[in-house]
Amino acid sequence: MSNMGSTGSGTLRFEGHLALIFALLGVLLTGVITAHWLLVIEPLLRADAASRSHALAQAESRNLERLFINEPADQAGLETELRATLGSILLIKDPATGTPFIRRIDLLLTLTSHAPSS
Repeated sequence: MSNMGSTGSGTLRFEGHLALIFALLGVLLTGVITAHWLLVIEPLLRADAASRSHALAQAESRNLERLFINEPADQAGLETELRATLGSILLIKDPATGTPFIRRIDLLLTLTSHAPSS
């Protein structure tokens, strides 16, 4: 009888150790996946998104450049055309998800004056 009792407690101890091993493996796997996401995947995704947005900005900058080269006679006309051009850039969407590629545009203008030639 005592032999049966010791086998039962040995089995319980083995099951407890086995459960602990699986719990530790689960925590370890979760940690490895999280570290891989934070250290590898997320930086690559952010770099890819930044690269694509810079390429899109360079492509769309031609339209903005044309606005300033062919400057309308009045300030209101330039502002209207500028808003229309920037609005069309904001309407570009990802065909797969339907979400906008661009959420915000920051435009920095540096005004310089040209002295008349004598």
